[in-house]
Amino acid sequence: MNRGARHPERLGRYRSYDPPPAGFDPHTAPDAVLLRHGLPRRPDPEREPQLARIWKRVFARPLTYLKAELKVEKAMSDRNPLRDKDPVFGPVGWAGAIVRQGQPFTWVFAEWVIPQVTGHKHFWEADIPIGFWVGIDGFTMNNDQVLQAGIAAVLSTSWRWFLPHSVIGYWVWAEWWPKGAVTVSNFPVEPGQTVSFVVCAPQPGDFASVFIANASTGYGTSVGIDAPEGTTSEGDSAEWIVEKPDNAKVLLQFSPVTFNDCWAGKPNHIVDLGSAFETNIVGASGNLTDAKIMQPNSVVVTWKASD
Repeated sequence: MNRGARHPERLGRYRSYDPPPAGFDPHTAPDAVLLRHGLPRRPDPEREPQLARIWKRVFARPLTYLKAELKVEKAMSDRNPLRDKDPVFGPVGWAGAIVRQGQPFTWVFAEWVIPQVTGHKHFWEADIPIGFWVGIDGFTMNNDQVLQAGIAAVLSTSWRWFLPHSVIGYWVWAEWWPKGAVTVSNFPVEPGQTVSFVVCAPQPGDFASVFIANASTGYGTSVGIDAPEGTTSEGDSAEWIVEKPDNAKVLLQFSPVTFNDCWAGKPNHIVDLGSAFETNIVGASGNLTDAKIMQPNSVVVTWKASD
């Protein structure tokens, strides 16, 4: 189920791309052609060996490219991802890894298996969302914007045989907050599938792009995002995050999620998690999550409690 809704006036800063023609090969296509279809440029294997390895991994198998059908995602749009920022650990609703050394960042990457999410609510309560994403910015106290893309799971209520029935919906979403989140309604995802995200925000500039690949289904798609009015990417931080939105009554339970191949940087400079720090979601009784950087390119986030 996808609860996205079409709001043309709220989608004006987002764009989708026509899929490449039949016979398209990203390994030989000129950069201008890759750009035309919203695909990340092909890195130079000599100057950018780690980035080239990631790129080749994403495009190792042929992908079926979809033109993203975009809809406003209400549950994620109705929250503030930067509420109550801590000057040391960032927003209180984030769990995962944050890196600032090597800034300004113009791109961030990760691959992960979509975790299983569970929970329940009364039918009269509002939908409860949770996000698993990579992003740029959002950490510094005077920078009230963040560029994010990942998987959203939303606990909602449907009616079956005249009785309320709680269901979890999973979908791809992207956002340059505070402009509101969009979902890609024709790019289905579900727990257990392996997805990868590349979020790019060249600087200076007011435009960003997101490329998404689902290795389990063989589909790929891209989303372009114009910056919210008066906003530009600063690239002050890069993040790999599980988020408890501020409009979520509880932290939905999720199976451990491991963000792999965590890299961020500029075209000629790349960093891993060697200089990153961990952050956790905190509730009334203490930490609701346990985030651990396991190796320079991997961070695991484990659920501990709902509140």
